[in-house]
Amino acid sequence: MCNIQDCPDGTPNFRMKQCSAYDNKPFKGKIFRWASFTHGAGECELKCMPKKHFFYVTFKDKVIDGTRCNPYTLDVCINGTCQPVGCDNQLFSDAKFDECGVCRGDGSTCVQLKDTYKPIEGAYGYVKVTKIAEGATSVYIKENGDPDMYLALTTSSGKNVLNGDYIFTSPRKMKLHGNIMHYERNAQVNQITIDGPTEVPLQLKVFVMEGSEQQNNISFQYMLPKADAPIEQPKRAEYVYVENEWTECTKSCATGFRSRSYFCANRVTKEKVEAFYCNNLQRPVTRERCNTQSCPARWYISQWAACSTTCGRGLRARRVHCVRTQPDGNIEMLSLEKCPGETPRRVEVCVDQGSCPKWFANEWSQCSQSCGNGVQTRQVECMSMEDNSVEATKCSEAEKPIIQQPCHNAPCGSLWKTGPWRECSAECGRGMRMRQVTCENSEGFEVPASFCDKENEPKHYEECTAEEGECKPRWQTTMWSKCSSKCGRGMQYRSSYCTLLNPELNRMSVLKNTECPSDEQPIVVRRCKNEKPCRVRYFVSRWSKCSVSCGTGIAKRTIQCYADRNIDYSKHACAKLQEPISFKLCDMPKCDGSDEITTPLSQTTTPVPSTTKTVSLKGPVILHKGDNADYTCTVTGLRNPKITWYSDDKPLMSNSRLRPVDARFGSKLIVLSASEEDGGRLKCYAEDGNQKGEDSLDVLVYVKPTTKLSQTSTNVKAGQSLTITCQVEGFPKPRVQWQKNDDVFRVDGLRITRTDSAITFKRLVTSDSGKYDCIAFNAAGSSTSTANLKVAADENANESISTGEESSPDADDNNCQDQQNTCNLAKQMKLCEFPHYEKRVCCKTCRKLANEVIKKSR
Repeated sequence: MCNIQDCPDGTPNFRMKQCSAYDNKPFKGKIFRWASFTHGAGECELKCMPKKHFFYVTFKDKVIDGTRCNPYTLDVCINGTCQPVGCDNQLFSDAKFDECGVCRGDGSTCVQLKDTYKPIEGAYGYVKVTKIAEGATSVYIKENGDPDMYLALTTSSGKNVLNGDYIFTSPRKMKLHGNIMHYERNAQVNQITIDGPTEVPLQLKVFVMEGSEQQNNISFQYMLPKADAPIEQPKRAEYVYVENEWTECTKSCATGFRSRSYFCANRVTKEKVEAFYCNNLQRPVTRERCNTQSCPARWYISQWAACSTTCGRGLRARRVHCVRTQPDGNIEMLSLEKCPGETPRRVEVCVDQGSCPKWFANEWSQCSQSCGNGVQTRQVECMSMEDNSVEATKCSEAEKPIIQQPCHNAPCGSLWKTGPWRECSAECGRGMRMRQVTCENSEGFEVPASFCDKENEPKHYEECTAEEGECKPRWQTTMWSKCSSKCGRGMQYRSSYCTLLNPELNRMSVLKNTECPSDEQPIVVRRCKNEKPCRVRYFVSRWSKCSVSCGTGIAKRTIQCYADRNIDYSKHACAKLQEPISFKLCDMPKCDGSDEITTPLSQTTTPVPSTTKTVSLKGPVILHKGDNADYTCTVTGLRNPKITWYSDDKPLMSNSRLRPVDARFGSKLIVLSASEEDGGRLKCYAEDGNQKGEDSLDVLVYVKPTTKLSQTSTNVKAGQSLTITCQVEGFPKPRVQWQKNDDVFRVDGLRITRTDSAITFKRLVTSDSGKYDCIAFNAAGSSTSTANLKVAADENANESISTGEESSPDADDNNCQDQQNTCNLAKQMKLCEFPHYEKRVCCKTCRKLANEVIKKSR
């Protein structure tokens, strides 16, 4: 054999070099980088494994002669067969190391050290056993008995060698600083053997499981050279380690590290030599600390917390602190003004996916009783914005509509009730007057006409003569045109005519304008203003001075809504704009002169001498949305209490609206512009070591109602169905009232049904036209939304509010004496638009006459 000396450190082994010859060569259509694989049978085959993959390939049946059979012996492969090599590196030599690590030695150059150790009762975790000196050989460590501990080795500096740092290695052979260490552990054996000599001192430890019964002990033994034993090695004076320059420090502050390399060299010439010449020298330090000063102040900003709501609009918060890193790596909290720039915002508005599910109420069922008192029911579902039914728990139980209500049907024996006659329809000559005729039950409620005696129904209209006598010329006008502008101010126009009514013919004639009084001529041009302004905006004044000269106070500013050039005090015009905040907290220097700022929502108060431990929380329990308030928490009996604020058992997050400040004997929580989220159980919790106390208040935030109608202006034909819904929000839950034309809106429960949230017309008639108001009110205020409904008569349909009765053509024709005058009168007074007169003024016959006139004119 030749070149039997060890290769320099870092040199790839001979087997690895043979595998690398296949790098970058296609294998099954792919390119791999190969490493040697020495496990399994066939020690002298060239087995290679692709890096980062889990298979191996046998490229050759034989490795090159002289290749080591395995990493753990000196044996080499010759012509594909593993041949023995002695410790003297001679082929077929029977030379072996003695227990002192001396080739062909007789064991006389070393002495044996051995002992046993048992962990004390109750010990667990890593327990130190003994130190094994540098240069030890024939090291043997064993746990006596069935294994229930782990053997562990570290260097004297604490670096893990085996089973340290809670990282447990599977049993196997492994290299240890140029030596072979054999670790065995199974159900019967737990032991370590090291041939040696060891190059560094080793610390032997055992890892004991918590709660295990420690019955076993640890025995260990190893050999050390005798002090007078001859050791053949180069003289220390001839070789030294030469250090290279230090690298740059890994950190600019707060303790970094720098490193350097070194090599073994001739002491005189400084020429580099093989590393083993310096084996007995102390190695230089290759890594040390640097730049141990503290870092400059910087902002620490956490991730945003989850949105406060799972749907709709909410708030999210994050932690913002001024910090700096100390030399020992710990983070030091500083006051906010010590960091550069403005403080990053801590709270912001967040919008989660989609709007919140709402309750949807179906129509009421028929009354359970045909007359008298009964019950109506309906189905209520929790619906998403996509009109999908979802779990009821996702909707607010407090907002759930009622599912049952009482109902009333007229009892037998209902009577007709007449109202007063209205004024004569004609201002001069002959005209018509009418009155309201209704059917009412014994309780005074209006019911359908079919409940009363049809034969004894009072007259609804009759002829009348105007008080003025002979008709005179008078002015008539057309309807005003639409406003010339779609927003803001504009102009409206109409035409005026001088007319004369002929009462005999019931016709209106157009005269010259000079025949009517000129001073009575109506105006034909006027200014108009649209409800929608052309431009809306918020005006914001400057912030006022802080309300206090020291501590935490409040700064204010004026917010005004401008619609075009006018101030909208109701702010309805600016509803779609985000209103700027009008209050904010301001921090002035502490009243005692300290520049420290209290950590939000958690404080340590001034010591309070007292013998009685109490916590008292005072403040308003009812707020209106937008109110400002403060809550005082007084603590007595705790020396240095730490005070924390909670809402519904969740720690409060500091933001631009909420701020705790120091107060005498406790803490004060300032609330600006209260919102719905501020409602709930507010708790002040004080703690000082094992002593603690708390007090709480149940806070309600009242919110003024808001109303929104599904229609605001609707034109429909008689006979159709229609539902007007009113969406109401507010707290406490608002009460709802419906009005028609500024009067309470009553329904019969048959053709028209009404709930708090909707009006349903099953069959519209022209008398349903009018202004409908949905009014919601609670302790915080009220809100009104208006819908204008116009129902036009359907010429192809016969209106009736009776229970399905139809008028017969014969009955209409029998009433049509003097058809021309009767039809002119009906047209002039628009009687056919009222269901009460549909069958009494021969509307059907009049329509036929009008159609005939049109055909003749063609």
